[in-house]
Amino acid sequence: MVTAVRHLGPNWYASVMGTAIVATAGAALPVHLPGLRTICAAVWLLSLALLLTLLCARALHWRHHRDQARAHLLDPAMAPFYGCLAMALLAVGGGALTVGRYWIGTTAAVALDAVLFTAGTAVGLAAAITVPYLMAVRQKADPRQATPVWLLPLVAPMVSAALGPLLVPHLPAGQPRETLLLACFTMFGLSLFATLVMLPLVFAR
Repeated sequence: MVTAVRHLGPNWYASVMGTAIVATAGAALPVHLPGLRTICAAVWLLSLALLLTLLCARALHWRHHRDQARAHLLDPAMAPFYGCLAMALLAVGGGALTVGRYWIGTTAAVALDAVLFTAGTAVGLAAAITVPYLMAVRQKADPRQATPVWLLPLVAPMVSAALGPLLVPHLPAGQPRETLLLACFTMFGLSLFATLVMLPLVFAR
């Protein structure tokens, strides 16, 4: 098991993110098909199981293969996928409120989303700062080699901005709600600015 996770990179979090998005998107369809809610909830539970499994596997990866983990962090092709870690946490958390609450209850869904939103936002902000810094200073990445993958750590805070309002109705009225909304607006603006700076490099390629 320890050997099997040596080459397990952060890119695997993209599958968790995608699975959670499928569940949330299915629940948002403007049609009411028999069994659709159950299917979406099952897909969300799958995304939660995948997230927990992958977090454990990645913990083993960092514990037993730190040389490879550091190599991933310093690889300009792999490091941007740390943005997917943040977005996987956020997507599963958001799905808890939109889909999962029908199976686990609203109270548990709010608590789960609060934990995953907080963790995902912290990881997303860290990735949005650290990954571009490492690419510019340590990896000496050539801007002419820019790909859409480079956008992953930059858009993670925008996902936080989009999903944060789901928690607003569950906060006490007044300052807590205003603070969260202000934080979401701020993250949206910063993420949009960083993305607009990066897009010309991607399109120029």
